[in-house]
Amino acid sequence: MQNAVMYFMMMDRFVDGDSSNNRPTNDPSILPQANNLGGDIQGVTQKIKDGYFQKMGINTIWISPISRNAEGAWGLWNKGVKSTFSAYHGYWPTALTKVDDRLGSEEAFKELIAVAHE
Repeated sequence: MQNAVMYFMMMDRFVDGDSSNNRPTNDPSILPQANNLGGDIQGVTQKIKDGYFQKMGINTIWISPISRNAEGAWGLWNKGVKSTFSAYHGYWPTALTKVDDRLGSEEAFKELIAVAHE
Protein backbone atom coordinates (compact mmCIF):
# COMPACT_ATOMS: atom_id res chain seq x y z
CA MET A 1 0.00 0.00 0.00
CA GLN A 2 2.88 2.41 0.64
CA ASN A 3 3.75 2.29 -3.07
CA ALA A 4 0.21 2.81 -4.38
CA VAL A 5 -0.35 5.82 -6.59
CA MET A 6 -4.12 5.94 -6.73
CA TYR A 7 -6.51 7.40 -9.29
CA PHE A 8 -10.17 7.72 -8.29
CA MET A 9 -12.83 8.05 -10.94
CA MET A 10 -16.55 8.57 -11.01
CA MET A 11 -17.02 5.99 -13.76
CA ASP A 12 -20.02 7.65 -15.44
CA ARG A 13 -17.95 10.85 -15.76
CA PHE A 14 -14.78 9.21 -17.10
CA VAL A 15 -14.82 7.74 -20.65
CA ASP A 16 -17.71 6.48 -22.77
CA GLY A 17 -16.29 3.29 -24.28
CA ASP A 18 -19.60 1.78 -25.44
CA SER A 19 -22.35 4.17 -26.48
CA SER A 20 -24.84 1.30 -26.81
CA ASN A 21 -25.34 1.31 -23.03
CA ASN A 22 -25.94 5.07 -22.75
CA ARG A 23 -29.28 5.60 -21.08
CA PRO A 24 -29.75 8.95 -19.41
CA THR A 25 -32.84 9.31 -17.25
CA ASN A 26 -35.61 10.88 -19.29
CA ASP A 27 -36.87 13.44 -16.80
CA PRO A 28 -36.91 17.21 -17.40
CA SER A 29 -36.30 17.89 -13.69
CA ILE A 30 -32.73 16.59 -14.10
CA LEU A 31 -30.24 19.08 -15.51
CA PRO A 32 -27.95 17.45 -18.10
CA GLN A 33 -24.87 17.64 -15.86
CA ALA A 34 -26.79 15.79 -13.09
CA ASN A 35 -27.79 12.94 -15.42
CA ASN A 36 -26.00 9.85 -16.70
CA LEU A 37 -23.29 10.96 -19.15
CA GLY A 38 -22.21 7.58 -20.54
CA GLY A 39 -18.88 6.75 -18.94
CA ASP A 40 -18.57 3.01 -18.51
CA ILE A 41 -16.47 -0.04 -17.74
CA GLN A 42 -15.36 -0.37 -21.34
CA GLY A 43 -14.02 3.20 -21.25
CA VAL A 44 -11.83 2.40 -18.25
CA THR A 45 -10.56 -0.76 -19.96
CA GLN A 46 -9.72 1.22 -23.11
CA LYS A 47 -7.75 3.81 -21.12
CA ILE A 48 -5.76 1.08 -19.35
CA LYS A 49 -4.93 -0.50 -22.71
CA ASP A 50 -3.98 2.94 -24.12
CA GLY A 51 -1.44 3.40 -21.31
CA TYR A 52 -3.28 6.45 -19.91
CA PHE A 53 -2.71 5.51 -16.27
CA GLN A 54 0.78 4.12 -16.78
CA LYS A 55 1.94 7.39 -18.39
CA MET A 56 0.87 9.21 -15.20
CA GLY A 57 2.55 6.68 -12.92
CA ILE A 58 -0.78 5.35 -11.64
CA ASN A 59 -0.67 1.78 -10.35
CA THR A 60 -3.97 1.63 -8.44
CA ILE A 61 -7.42 2.49 -9.78
CA TRP A 62 -10.38 3.16 -7.49
CA ILE A 63 -13.71 3.21 -9.31
CA SER A 64 -17.08 4.42 -8.10
CA PRO A 65 -19.63 1.68 -7.37
CA ILE A 66 -20.84 -0.28 -10.41
CA SER A 67 -23.73 -2.13 -8.77
CA ARG A 68 -27.23 -1.71 -10.17
CA ASN A 69 -28.60 1.64 -9.08
CA ALA A 70 -31.98 3.31 -8.78
CA GLU A 71 -33.81 4.45 -11.90
CA GLY A 72 -35.57 7.81 -12.14
CA ALA A 73 -35.07 11.27 -10.70
CA TRP A 74 -34.15 11.63 -7.02
CA GLY A 75 -33.27 14.29 -4.48
CA LEU A 76 -33.55 18.00 -5.05
CA TRP A 77 -30.88 20.66 -5.24
CA ASN A 78 -32.46 24.11 -5.02
CA LYS A 79 -29.67 26.53 -4.17
CA GLY A 80 -29.43 28.97 -7.06
CA VAL A 81 -29.80 26.09 -9.50
CA LYS A 82 -32.69 23.64 -9.26
CA SER A 83 -32.23 19.99 -10.25
CA THR A 84 -33.00 16.46 -9.24
CA PHE A 85 -30.41 13.73 -9.95
CA SER A 86 -30.01 10.38 -11.64
CA ALA A 87 -27.98 7.70 -9.85
CA TYR A 88 -24.93 8.26 -12.11
CA HIS A 89 -22.60 8.23 -9.08
CA GLY A 90 -23.34 4.64 -8.09
CA TYR A 91 -24.21 5.34 -4.46
CA TRP A 92 -27.94 4.48 -4.64
CA PRO A 93 -27.69 0.68 -5.07
CA THR A 94 -30.71 -1.53 -5.62
CA ALA A 95 -28.85 -4.81 -6.28
CA LEU A 96 -25.35 -5.13 -4.85
CA THR A 97 -24.40 -8.23 -6.86
CA LYS A 98 -25.56 -6.97 -10.28
CA VAL A 99 -23.61 -4.64 -12.59
CA ASP A 100 -25.62 -1.56 -13.61
CA ASP A 101 -26.31 -2.02 -17.31
CA ARG A 102 -25.67 1.70 -17.91
CA LEU A 103 -22.04 0.98 -16.99
CA GLY A 104 -21.61 -2.32 -18.83
CA SER A 105 -21.93 -6.02 -18.14
CA GLU A 106 -20.44 -8.56 -15.78
CA GLU A 107 -18.30 -9.81 -18.68
CA ALA A 108 -17.00 -6.28 -19.31
CA PHE A 109 -16.15 -5.98 -15.60
CA LYS A 110 -14.26 -9.29 -15.66
CA GLU A 111 -12.28 -8.03 -18.67
CA LEU A 112 -11.49 -4.77 -16.83
CA ILE A 113 -10.15 -6.71 -13.84
CA ALA A 114 -8.03 -8.98 -16.07
CA VAL A 115 -6.59 -6.05 -18.05
CA ALA A 116 -5.92 -4.02 -14.88
CA HIS A 117 -4.07 -6.91 -13.26
CA GLU A 118 -1.84 -7.34 -16.31
